Formats: sequence, C-alpha cells, structure tokens
Amino acid sequence: MSKSSALNLELNERTARAHMDYFLDESGSSGDLIHTAASLDFGGQPFFTLACVGIPDTSNLHRDMEQLRQQHRLLAGELKASALRSKPELFVDLVELVRERDWPWFVEVVDKRYSICANLVTWQLLPPLYSTEEGPESSFVRNTMADCLFAHAPPNIFSLFLDACRSPSDDSVRRSLQTLQMMPWLTGVSGDIAKAIRHSATQSLEDFEEMQLEDAHAYKRFLPPPDDNKRGLPVWMLPNLGSLTHIYARINQSRKQDLSSVRLIHDEQHHFDAILFIAKRQAEAMAAQANKVYAPHADFRFVESAELVFARSQDHVGLQLADMLAGFVMRYMRDYASGRSVQPSIHRAFEALLEMADPDRSIGMNFVIPTQAHAAMLR
Repeated sequence: MSKSSALNLELNERTARAHMDYFLDESGSSGDLIHTAASLDFGGQPFFTLACVGIPDTSNLHRDMEQLRQQHRLLAGELKASALRSKPELFVDLVELVRERDWPWFVEVVDKRYSICANLVTWQLLPPLYSTEEGPESSFVRNTMADCLFAHAPPNIFSLFLDACRSPSDDSVRRSLQTLQMMPWLTGVSGDIAKAIRHSATQSLEDFEEMQLEDAHAYKRFLPPPDDNKRGLPVWMLPNLGSLTHIYARINQSRKQDLSSVRLIHDEQHHFDAILFIAKRQAEAMAAQANKVYAPHADFRFVESAELVFARSQDHVGLQLADMLAGFVMRYMRDYASGRSVQPSIHRAFEALLEMADPDRSIGMNFVIPTQAHAAMLR
C-alpha cells in the first residue's frame, strides 16, 4: 500500500469515529414534480440541488465565515447564496475554504424534467413487478431509456403520466401506457433503443391489463408511490426526498456505517419535514434489501441511525454554508444548461468542485441529469 493510500485510509477511519454535524440545505425547490405547467418549466427553476457539509467544529467555522464576510465586504447578517450575483469571487474563496479544511461535502443535482423521465422508466417501462437485483447493466438500460425520453418524447408523454399521478385510476394509467406503446415519436430514434422502449411499453400494458382483472388497485403499481403531507394530501416525486436519502447513504458509506456520533441538521422545512423524517426511516429499513439498490457511491446497509433535526439557518452558520453551496451549484447548472454566459470566476469555482470529488469517500456531486449533458460537463 502506498503512503498516500495509507494516509487516506487512516483519514477515513478517523473521520468515521469522530462526532460530526452535517448541515443540509437546498436550492431550486418548487415542490413535487407534478405541479408544473405543461411546458415543464417548473417556475423557472429546472434544477434542484441539496448540499451537505460535515463540520466537526463549528466554532472554527464561525471564524472562517466571518473572515469571508470581511474580505468581501458583506453586511452583517446571514450569508446567502444570493450574494452570487454581486460577489462571484466569494464563491471561489468558499470552495477553497471547503478544500483547505477537508470537510466532507455532498451535493445532489437533479434535472427535474430528467427526474420525471427516470420515474417514467422506473414505474411504466420497467416497473418493479418482480423481485430483481439492480446492477451496472440494468442501471445502464434505465439511464439509456431516460435519456431517450428526455431527448425525444413529445409533451403528451409527460402530460399523460403527470395526469395519471394527479388522478390515479385504471383509465389514466392505461392512457399513459398506451401513448408510450404507440410512440410515433420513436421513428427518429436509433433501432435498439426504440425496440427496447416499444417492447417494454407493450409488456407493461399487457401486465397491467392482466393484473387489473384481479386487483382493483393494480394501476398503483405503475405509478410512483405518493407521500402524504401534513394536510394528508399526496405529494408525488419530491426531489428533496430522494436527494436526502441518497446523501444519507453516501454519509453512511463515507463513515463505514458508523453513524453513532452523527447529527443531520437540515434547514427548516415547514411543508415537508414530516415526509423527510419518514423517508429517512424508510431508507434505514432498506438494509435487508440494499442489494436491490444500485448506488456505487452510497451504502444503504444502515446498521446505525443518525439524528435528524430541522433548524433555522440564522441559528447555524453551517446551514448558511450549505445554502451557499446549494445555491451556487443550482445557479451554475441553470445558467450552463440555458446557454447563458457564466462568469470566469464562477466557472472556476465549479471546476474546482469537480476536481475535489473523492469517490473513495463518497465526496462530490451526484448528477441526476441526462448522460450526454453530464459527459459534456466533464469534458
């Protein structure tokens, strides 16, 4: 073993044993994905990000953040991601601070339209009707189908799927599956992908028609399961949920399943805190079925449970750091995807984040975006 490998191993083991507060905040939240216009513009927020930074000593963080405030001549009060517009160099220094302190950090980046495509694949093209293990090959197939939907599917593919979520029934699910099966839009898609999607849609429709003869609620097996909010209303495809559980599993992997001294401090969530509590417990309960989840840089085999609390950002400078990181990444992704000009300093900070990724520690950004867009970003 090389000296550098031994040093990294020692660092990982030391981090796993130490107490750590992990601060989480989001940016680009527009609620669940079914409440959007037919254009799927998500109120001008096409991306959702959730950022998490582990801080072993917040007293040092207070000092560091105050130095940044003075250096960039910011007024007293909360440090917010909105400073990106007037103080782009602040984020270069913020990223450098995270690098220098070697704080564990995790970001989930979700293209909301692509997330709908992924749900279409998971619940209608390749629904989990049978107990199967996930792996690299099945993940590749799912991603390829989602990429195809993202690039070629017409608006009615999405509108009928979202209608089925809003008003779940035999008829609404049947209409969605039939539209996928007809697919005149596939005429311009390469042969193998078109054939696979057409076959999967036909098979799902046949399975649905057979199952609904014996099960009045068979349609539910072809839709993502909703979560109930505080008012008892269903919430469908909430990006916050999957992002939180994946970061939690990434922390679990980075700490070698030692969560006994971990506290997750999430920015207050007036609408979704109860759902996120339940999602965390459900993720922990997945330990016995973790082999069915393909997540190379996350570990869903939970043997311990971290504490999850919600707090106000003005009370925790760590939440302000997470807010700035989440907001920075969300704004960069939005501008980059729309073709807007990105300031050199902002691009430099984002490139630094990409370079800081450490798969062995599960550190870095996890992108839920089209494969082609991801590849272009890494070039």
